[in-house]
Parts: sequence; structure tokens; C-alpha cells
Amino acid sequence: MRTETEIKEGKWQGNKGEGPEYETANTFGAMCGVSDLNAITMANYLCNQLGLDTISTGATIAFAIECYQRGILTPEQTNGLELKFGDPDLVVDLVEMIAKREGVGDLLAEGTRVFLKKLGQGSEHFAMHVKGLELPAYDPRAAKICGLGYVSANRGGDHITAYIEGPTFIDLPLLIVEESNIRDPFVVNPEEAKIVADLENALTVLDSVGGCKFMGILLTAEEIAGLITAATGWQFTSEDFRLSGERIYNLARAFSAREGINRQADTLPPRLMYDPLPEGAAEGMVIDLEDLEALKDAYYGFRGWDLVNGLPTPETLQRLDLDYLIQDIWGT
Repeated sequence: MRTETEIKEGKWQGNKGEGPEYETANTFGAMCGVSDLNAITMANYLCNQLGLDTISTGATIAFAIECYQRGILTPEQTNGLELKFGDPDLVVDLVEMIAKREGVGDLLAEGTRVFLKKLGQGSEHFAMHVKGLELPAYDPRAAKICGLGYVSANRGGDHITAYIEGPTFIDLPLLIVEESNIRDPFVVNPEEAKIVADLENALTVLDSVGGCKFMGILLTAEEIAGLITAATGWQFTSEDFRLSGERIYNLARAFSAREGINRQADTLPPRLMYDPLPEGAAEGMVIDLEDLEALKDAYYGFRGWDLVNGLPTPETLQRLDLDYLIQDIWGT
């Protein structure tokens, strides 16, 4: 359902459009220290008009501001533009500068990972991305299983590949898989890695058939299989549903492996592993390297992937009728 909004006062008065939603309010708001909802809404409108993702754009802007505040990004590199937290006009202006690659926007236009490589000076410690994709509004220092969801996602640190946040934060078992209860988000439980893998498989099928994840999680595998049967004429069972998701996910991992993605790339920004949360119910917590590696071991085990490299084993590929990929991954 489309949500139409309008800015009714201030310098952007009269602008209308869709959103902003939760993630957008976080990246252009909290992450940038901006409390002006009009500015957040205008930045969202511009992203929609210019074809920019609000999570990546807002998070990259927040990263740039922090680099400027730390003296890593210099006034010379920004053409004299002062980057500071809490500046609503700056956030809106930077969206257009990024889209047009004007001024400092040219440095930010390809996202956090490319930007940090140009900066260096330890900026990778607080560059909030996984595999080049900026992170959404869930901190795995508290919600440990979300950290696994970020690193296991084939496209990088997004929150929707597995949507593990659903059973983590709202204690809602998702009908699409057989088991999706996260007992305590503050505690690392490697057995819960199976929930991540199962949700990835199921939601990958929903993506493939053009289904909405937020609606699909309220259905059972049997119900979705029935809908696919009705739409295609194929006799599609719940087992076909699960197997299809597993095959697609392994195929995507094989593609990623060809491009150099392996266990080493399945990691989090150092800030999340070494800098404790400063306040709140999870004050003092991190998701340390040992915890993350334990979750990865369990996840790879459930997937049938090699523990050293985090890649589908020949046996797994054969079971999934993907044995033609063995040569590409393993060279044998």
C-alpha cells in the first residue's frame, strides 16, 4: 500500500511523495543526528526521484560526517563544505550532490566501501557495511543473530534476505518455516543459525515468484506451494518450495565464490566487534569475533558448506543437482 505524505511547512513546503519509512528515518535521521522530520522526508523524496537507496545514501552520508569530524575527510576534499551531525540542510543537499557527483558528492557516490578506500587512515573501523552494502537499523552487538544475517546474505549486509529481525524483535514465529523462535537476542546460540538459513531459503523463493516478503511470512510453506501450483499449473509441494530456495541460495553463493567471496568476506565492521554499546539495555555488549565465528561454523554446517572457506561442498552441490558448479568452485 502506498503511503502519500506532504511537507506542509518550511523551505520544502508543498513537496509530496511516498514515505519516509523506518529505515529512511533512521539513516537520514538518527545516524546523521537530524531531528527535523521535514528534512528527512525531503531527503527521502529526492532519493525516490533520483534512484538512490535511502539506507546506502543515508549511511554513507553519516560515515562521511564522522570522517570529517575526526579530521580524516578534510575541508579541501569537501571544497570547504562543513560536514557536521545535526545539520538538516546538509543532508538534503548531499543527496543531490551524490546523484549529480558534484563536489564531495563525487567521493560519496559509490558508497561507503569505495569511499573508505580513498580515505584510509583507519576509517574502515567505523565504516558500517558488509561486502559493500551499508547496514540497516539493527545493531548486532545487542541482537547477535542479526550479525549472522548480515554476513551470510549473498548481497551484503541487508536485513531482508533472511528477515531474522522479525522473530528476533517481535517474538513472532514466521509460518513460512518450521521453526523461527529466537529465544534471547542478547545471547549467542549457534543452533539458531538454522533459522537464518531456513528463512533465507524460503524468502528467496518468494523473491523469485515476485511475492511480498512481509505478507509471505504469514503463510505456511504448504500455502505458498499451493499458490505456485495454482499460478503455474506445476504440481509444487512444500518440499519443492524448500528445495528450490536451497538450490537458489547455493547457486548465488557459487556465483559469489567465483567473484572472490568466501568465509573471510563474511565479517562485520570492527566497530561492532570491538566497540561496546555505550548505553541502553545492551550497554557494554559487542558481538565479538569468537561469537561471530561460532555462528558462522553452525550456519555453514547447516548449509553443507566447507568450514574453512564457507563454500558449498561438492557433496552439497551434487545433492542439489548443481554438480556442474563443482569445477568452478573447487577446480576438480
